[in-house]
Amino acid sequence: EIIYGEKISYNKWLLNISKESFGFVTMNMLKEYDKELKNIYKNITIDENTLNMTYNHKLINNLIVFRLFLLYNNIEIALIERGML
Repeated sequence: EIIYGEKISYNKWLLNISKESFGFVTMNMLKEYDKELKNIYKNITIDENTLNMTYNHKLINNLIVFRLFLLYNNIEIALIERGML
């Protein structure tokens, strides 16, 4: 688990999000949103990849997982409705 304020690379941050999702969100799923996630990462880190303590990192990670959950379930529902799944 991340100790807030520590130095963390972008890839380690993504891996932590995946682990916190208990495997629901894979690294491949996260990489599909690389541009957006890099922007979030840039905004929550300071001084050479140090987590900015003013943010609730656990909440941010959970919101990313929840958003991906919604995106992937909406896609699945659309495919079911069209008889494609």
